[in-house]
Amino acid sequence: MGTIDTSGRIANRAVVEALGWLPGDRLEFRVESGTIVVQARPDGLAEMGRKPYVAIPAPVRHRCGLRCGDRALVVGCPANQTLVIHSVAVLDHMLCEHHAFLMGGGER
Repeated sequence: MGTIDTSGRIANRAVVEALGWLPGDRLEFRVESGTIVVQARPDGLAEMGRKPYVAIPAPVRHRCGLRCGDRALVVGCPANQTLVIHSVAVLDHMLCEHHAFLMGGGER
């Protein structure tokens, strides 16, 4: 888990280090179903800073409803060099659907 600061940074040193991203690496951000997907791409619009954190651009944060002080689940997928950021609202939705399934409320 990480907390969004006033500049949109979400610090999670262990995840960034596991991905092997270095200062100056270019990052691409996209939003899929309210979840932020970040990948290192040569043509990415954002750049990794000197410290091991990811700064989520304001338009991306706004699209996902993330504000300063919000918590998010930060998941690194080293095999495909991808960082996934789930807001609490997205987590709530996923868990509600999963629990409904477990209690016999529907099929997946």
